[in-house]
Amino acid sequence: MTKNGEKKEEVQYHKIAAWGRLAERAMKLLRKGAKVYIRGYLHNRKIQIDGEEKPRIVTEIIVNDMLVLDRRRRKVEPETVADDTEMPVQEE
Repeated sequence: MTKNGEKKEEVQYHKIAAWGRLAERAMKLLRKGAKVYIRGYLHNRKIQIDGEEKPRIVTEIIVNDMLVLDRRRRKVEPETVADDTEMPVQEE
């Protein structure tokens, strides 16, 4: 809530990793700022940045399945987006 009592939406961005058909669909449907439900698990890995002495630890979500919540993207591609289990894109 703002000082004026207005509702303010909180935005969070996360790194995700997906493979196979799920990765293809994610590339096609997702854009920065798209609303999406992701089911998966957290994974930490070390990456080495050129010119830096110590490696950094990166946390990403390994995607098992996802549900596109953004209306604009659903109209473009209203089909299932899942890896092994089919999870339909949410329709309203």
